[in-house]
Amino acid sequence: MTRNKLTIAVEGCCHGELDNIYRQIAIQEQRMNKRVDLLIICGDFQAVRNVADLECMSCPDKYKQLGGFYRYYTGERQAPIPTIFVGGNHEASNHMRELYFGGWVAPNIFYMGASGVVRFGGVRIGGITGIFKDFNFEKGVFERPPFRSYMRSAMHHVRSFEVFKMLQIRSPLDVVVSHDWPLGIEQFGDVNGLLRIKPFFTAEVNENRLGSPPNALLLEHLRPAWWFSAHMHVRFAAPRTPRVPGRPTDFLALDKCLPRRQFLEIIEVDVPEDHADHPLQLEYDPEWLAILRLTTRHLPLSESPFQLPADVRSTGTLDLPLLPDSAIARETEWVNRNVVVNGRAPIPCNFVPMAPVPEPGTPDSAHFGLATRGHNGRIFPSTRGRRGYYGGNPYDSQPWQGRRPDVLYPNPQTDELCKMLDIDDPITQRTQ
Repeated sequence: MTRNKLTIAVEGCCHGELDNIYRQIAIQEQRMNKRVDLLIICGDFQAVRNVADLECMSCPDKYKQLGGFYRYYTGERQAPIPTIFVGGNHEASNHMRELYFGGWVAPNIFYMGASGVVRFGGVRIGGITGIFKDFNFEKGVFERPPFRSYMRSAMHHVRSFEVFKMLQIRSPLDVVVSHDWPLGIEQFGDVNGLLRIKPFFTAEVNENRLGSPPNALLLEHLRPAWWFSAHMHVRFAAPRTPRVPGRPTDFLALDKCLPRRQFLEIIEVDVPEDHADHPLQLEYDPEWLAILRLTTRHLPLSESPFQLPADVRSTGTLDLPLLPDSAIARETEWVNRNVVVNGRAPIPCNFVPMAPVPEPGTPDSAHFGLATRGHNGRIFPSTRGRRGYYGGNPYDSQPWQGRRPDVLYPNPQTDELCKMLDIDDPITQRTQ
């Protein structure tokens, strides 16, 4: 089948509401009389498999509920549309760390990693996970199991190393996905309308503090056709953003998945002519694989600041720290020779469930004693007794009976990717 456009659904903050999101897309498909080719989710996905994942999620205990993701993880339900997502600030951070380079969290649902680029139907899609906090930005990946002590402080904060990797991209991207907005993007849309809806943003807007400075830098450097974000729980558009000369960017932020909220948008993206008759599937991006080969050995595994590689030079009008073009070209040639076959590099469907899951039929509202409901329905944190015991409250919901490991589950997807690229897996090896 020849196609010149992709129909893409974009969703803001998921918060575990996959069933509702897919249901709304099905309704839109009926109205349009057209199938959606791909779903992009802009963070707060909440790929929660069990109570250990809930404990590693950065949010108050009273909000910690299982949600419906585990049914996709076990195969009880199937994602009806290829789905990709970046992480936000409310994630099962241990699960995301297991797939540092990205990978399938369930059949047909792909996490883009701490940063990453993939292709779908020839469309290049980049993504960066987390939110910006200046006090953790320069640090390395220092968190170690057990992760509970970090869940409110660091694991979901963007690191300069991930931004450095994204800055090495030379070829144009069609789409970039982030959870945070780029800093100052509100100035290119209806900022007064935004402040009418979100008046508590006024001080940040006036002081130019709304959004992420690294994302603003990436926007200026990458200049994608589209940039999608979430996080602020409001729909906001900045069409044809004239931040830089050359190709402008359409920016769109969306709300969280709740009734009467603007959390879903369906757009069309041009397909490159040389991919018009290719099957629709996720593929590796050769340039990004080359960047991983060049940079992974420099990933800092402590709180010490990331140190630029010795061959980096500051170049261009943005004074960016760039690796030599020759190095990118050399590694891209290696990838094309060793990974790409007939011009393509499909991502294998190699998902394997690794973590224990609740019993079938466990309700989405289960919270395993992390947050309990009183007789009036009010949620409040449970009183915890002796070590390892959860519950003890007559209104407790589904106490967890399974194992509660404080280690990462080594994921074979990460192992296979590292072997394919002939690089070490610095995350899993270092945290065991």
